[in-house]
Amino acid sequence: DPTNYDEVRVANGSYVIEDLERQLSHKERADLILRHYTRLGGERTLAFCASISHAAYMAAFFSEHSVPAAAVHSEQACTGDALDRSTAIDELECGRLKVVFAVDMFNEGVDIPSLDTVMFLRPTESFVVFLQQLGRGLRRYPGKSHCTVIDFIGNYKRAHYLPRLLA
Repeated sequence: DPTNYDEVRVANGSYVIEDLERQLSHKERADLILRHYTRLGGERTLAFCASISHAAYMAAFFSEHSVPAAAVHSEQACTGDALDRSTAIDELECGRLKVVFAVDMFNEGVDIPSLDTVMFLRPTESFVVFLQQLGRGLRRYPGKSHCTVIDFIGNYKRAHYLPRLLA
């Protein structure tokens, strides 16, 4: 029965997302991310998260630790540390925000050449999505000499493909 199959698929999908959120949204991991960000991060950072609650958790955690941050996601009602896409970009570019934690909002179709740090906080099996996310920080910008990539997931393991794909 297709209806039962859809219900099982949704239930399994929810379980997978909830399990992933538990794995990614806890104090020890957030502390680790904050430590590495503090040591390596630049002035304008875009961090890719697995879910809305993951982005909200990370934005709140960074904000509580004196790093101006916001979550950006597709839900209409932006509350707490969440901002709409254009406001977040403006705040990041003018320096009021240091980190934007995004959920499927900045993979493509956004141009923020001033980004100097990209953080991978979510797994992806899609090499195209990985390249799109990486590309957010690769634009030239006056005074920007490089982009720092902080990968907490292991997407770097495919980095040997990058020179060939970006050529």
